[in-house]
Amino acid sequence: MKRTIVIGVLCCAVLFFAAGYFSRAPRVVQSAMKQPPWNSRAIQSSLKAIQVRELDSNHAAVDFVFELENRTYSDFQLVPGPSTIIMKRLRADGSLTSEPAARLTSAVFLPTNNRTRITLEVSAPFNWPVKQDPAADESFRGFARSEVSGLDGFVVFDQVSRYEVDLPIDLGSSPSSVAITPKSAD
Repeated sequence: MKRTIVIGVLCCAVLFFAAGYFSRAPRVVQSAMKQPPWNSRAIQSSLKAIQVRELDSNHAAVDFVFELENRTYSDFQLVPGPSTIIMKRLRADGSLTSEPAARLTSAVFLPTNNRTRITLEVSAPFNWPVKQDPAADESFRGFARSEVSGLDGFVVFDQVSRYEVDLPIDLGSSPSSVAITPKSAD
């Protein structure tokens, strides 16, 4: 009986010591604000066209037209603004870099299991040719090629849905070529 009391007292002492120790020990607390991982499979895309158009006599826009496919069971809305981040993916190592000159030209609504097209615009300095001729056409194509050189594509991060939308640019396998939009009238 004396032995049982000693064992009971020792067990209580160990429990008391453990409770005191663990109540003061540093804790690894999972943040309630922990973000889920980016979903890169929900929205698939393919390049459909590249168009060069005049912004003014010293600037042009390269419009990348992509078809998006919503492979989820919920509608998707992509709205230009602070919760939408556009980055470039570099061909050399696949790393991402910011692209402040890129923007979505409009908001996109993509119903479940449907497709739609979006345009991503990148503006850059370009001396617009005075007349439209074969040399000007080659100038447009050269400008567009220079904008995609070293580029594997773009990535759009929608922070609201946590979707990562890859917009690959592979001119070798793309069915479209660089389309030239005529000089604007203004």
